Parts: sequence; structure tokens; C-alpha cells
Amino acid sequence: MIRVGKELSNEVPKLYVIGLGPGDPGLITVMGAEVLRKVKLVFIPYSTSSNRSLAYTIVSKYIGPDTQVVFLGFPMVKEPSKEVLMGGNARAICDGLRRYGSAAFVVLGDSSLYSTFYRIKPFIDCDYEP
Repeated sequence: MIRVGKELSNEVPKLYVIGLGPGDPGLITVMGAEVLRKVKLVFIPYSTSSNRSLAYTIVSKYIGPDTQVVFLGFPMVKEPSKEVLMGGNARAICDGLRRYGSAAFVVLGDSSLYSTFYRIKPFIDCDYEP
């Protein structure tokens, strides 16, 4: 059983990975915008070198005022350390999925290619449905 809020559920948490395209806020898909309006938790990567997130700039108008936003710091380097990926970021994703039951993880570009999500995916140590 998975605890979702105060209730118990047999459902596996769902994690929506949403590609935001090349960085133009007008290019987010209709489905991506709908998911962002629906979920109560959004994971947003940011660059630890600049402390900025273009992804947040794009999605901020689609998420509701009651939506919890969790910023995940990523060094924008070719090979980030496993400690960064395995540590707080992966743990925050699992904790959020257990609590909310579903969440969105937004990435610049195509989510199925080179993205922050696929860097951290091997370290997410909890059950979820992609």
C-alpha cells in the first residue's frame, strides 16, 4: 500500500515527464499544459551554476497556486557526480510521489533524449509508473 495524503492507496504513483521543447513558452504541448494544471506536485530542474531555471519560467503560468513546486539542482556538466543524482534529488522525487500519488517532472527539450530526467532516472529507488 502507498500512502497518498492521509489515505492509503493500492495505485502505483504516476510520474509525468514533460518535455518543454527548445525553451519557447509558446511551444509547450496542450497535453503537457493540461497535466501541469492537474497535478499537485511539479519537479523543476535548475542549474546549480547559475541558480536559474528556464523550465520554471516556461511552466509557471500553467501550474496552479496550490501546486507544490520542488526545485532540483543539477550541475550542467557532462558527467554529474552520482552523489548529486542519488542524494537529495532522487530522494525528493520518491518522497513526493509517495505523498501526492502523482507528479510532473519538466525538462527542456525532448524528455526521451539527453535530459535531466534521464540522468536521474537510474537512481530513483521507488515504484512509479512513467
